[in-house]
Amino acid sequence: MRVLVVEDEVRLARQIASALTEAGHDPIIVHDGEGALREATETSFDLIVLDIRLPRMDGFDVLRHLRSQHVPSRVLVLTARGEVKDRVTGLRLGADDYLPKPFAMPELVARANALGCLCGSRDVSSPAPNCANASGSTSTNMTRSWWKFSSDDCERRLAILR
Repeated sequence: MRVLVVEDEVRLARQIASALTEAGHDPIIVHDGEGALREATETSFDLIVLDIRLPRMDGFDVLRHLRSQHVPSRVLVLTARGEVKDRVTGLRLGADDYLPKPFAMPELVARANALGCLCGSRDVSSPAPNCANASGSTSTNMTRSWWKFSSDDCERRLAILR
């Protein structure tokens, strides 16, 4: 699964990329919001791990632009801003999951894998790793589409995060 890691803390970005690589993913690192928006609109990613406090453009603005341009990548918001209002804002803007810092790296990898399994892989030649269908066999025939979530969907997602 192709993953864009958007994190301004260089050391943390490298640790995330290393853990994702070890889990079988293909991460690319960007350290600012403008670079993230440019990379995400020019290159196809299955998942974007997006920090909120970024130089040049805040992560919420990046997310807003991505969704207004119908970029279909799943988005996992990763940030120190873990208050309920921030989580709700991220989910309402179109984030698929929200992981507050500090976090355990195995949890981030598990969430990335789960998001890949839930939405499938845009490129059927590179399915998300460790994804099995109901019969237990790995499936590469899943399709993706961009979804706009209602506030009820956001509330259900927030309940899962609690």
